[in-house]
Amino acid sequence: AEYMGKVFNQTNTVWENYSPENVAPGKPAKADFVGWTGLVPICVLFEYVFGIRPFAMKNEIVWDIRLLDKHGVDRYPFGTDCELTLRCDKRNSSEETPVLHLSSTRVVNINIRWGENKQQVLSVSNTELQTFKLT
Repeated sequence: AEYMGKVFNQTNTVWENYSPENVAPGKPAKADFVGWTGLVPICVLFEYVFGIRPFAMKNEIVWDIRLLDKHGVDRYPFGTDCELTLRCDKRNSSEETPVLHLSSTRVVNINIRWGENKQQVLSVSNTELQTFKLT
């Protein structure tokens, strides 16, 4: 990751792959192409920062809402046939009930968790963005 940052600073772009021996793009490597390089940071962002964990075989997403800032993801791929929008408004404390904006291209159960052992399961099936104030 350190070398990727150095290459980015030198070239002002991300590369398809990187040299294993030098602080340089790989050969061959395409500029302005995230490819496989982006999978790990995107997965870490979704699962460990945003708290979104997919369980496609159970048709469920578990969303542990820990952030207080407004956050979320549009066009989140789920399984082979579904995209979701998952957005959470800014909150003032971890105990404050989240306000969510959700949509899905098919029915999906979203298990929302926040605060000290608070939980609510929502069934989302509308392609239009819906607002949910949890209870």
